[in-house]
Amino acid sequence: MSCTIKYMELNYVDMPDAYCHLLSVDMTSTSKHHLGLQNYILKNSSLRGITSRIFSRGQDLDINSQIKSLGWYGVRDRLMSYYLNFALTSEHTKKVDVDLIEDIIEVEKTLRFSTVSGYSRVLLFLFYLKLDNLDRSEYSLSTHPLFPDERIIRILKLTNKRTVKIDYLIILLHHLMEFLSERELTECIRNGFSYEALYLKLDERQISELCENFINYSASINDHTLFTDKRI
Repeated sequence: MSCTIKYMELNYVDMPDAYCHLLSVDMTSTSKHHLGLQNYILKNSSLRGITSRIFSRGQDLDINSQIKSLGWYGVRDRLMSYYLNFALTSEHTKKVDVDLIEDIIEVEKTLRFSTVSGYSRVLLFLFYLKLDNLDRSEYSLSTHPLFPDERIIRILKLTNKRTVKIDYLIILLHHLMEFLSERELTECIRNGFSYEALYLKLDERQISELCENFINYSASINDHTLFTDKRI
């Protein structure tokens, strides 16, 4: 029996920090993160063990050859499938089923128009939603209250801007629609209101709720920039 989630409440979710970091940074083929991927994995014991279980087949782990064969997205997707399988079964597997993340990949494709190439922050956000749902024995991604549904897509299409931290923007938009209504939010964006100006429309309780949810999400994905950067 699944539990009902309070509409605007995000929870802290225990997530694999080293893997989440890879989803949050630029992984284009010329980026330092992509070029240094093998060293990064080898230095992180948990990620190294999982990657070795999936890819090495008893041989020395060579991430660079896997990148050449599968591409970064192929490696990324197989790792996420492993993590979700473990969340579902509590069992370590050597054979991953990428069908486990088919719903996540489809949403990522849908939101590609608003994201910056090389970053997997949509996937990171959906990974969080999926794990948060699984904690409540809820298996459908789209039932999560913060799922980027058609309303979110309509709002995102009002601007031609691509956003690196699309995950935080989706959270913000959900809150603004709840607090102001979709109609008012749409009108404000069409009239050129900045998100900063919209934020100033919120009362203290709403701001507190938004900030608490940002903190719980950023803590889950081990993102310290929320606490150190002047702007998100």
